[in-house]
Amino acid sequence: MDLLDEKYFTTFTDGLYIGVLNNTEERYTSSMNQIGVMMYNNGNIYIGKWIQDQKYREGIMIYTNGDIYVGNWYKNKKHGTGYILDLDGNVIKGKWKNDEKIN
Repeated sequence: MDLLDEKYFTTFTDGLYIGVLNNTEERYTSSMNQIGVMMYNNGNIYIGKWIQDQKYREGIMIYTNGDIYVGNWYKNKKHGTGYILDLDGNVIKGKWKNDEKIN
């Protein structure tokens, strides 16, 4: 993969994406699919899997406050098993559903 090839990066209103894109020439749109990195305008960074422009399955989100979430995603939300690591070295393990910790 030549990351300098424009078919591997694009800008969205939320930020810059680098990774595999499904380009549909007839609609002149790009969608994030498979593995990629999204650098959001707010400073957050997501590294992981995408399906049709949504975080899906395994991924890592690095938040601007220093927290890091490592775990599963479904339709852009923390969903399933995951861990949050904070700047103090605390690790919170749990299960999430629709971005909410359920245990």
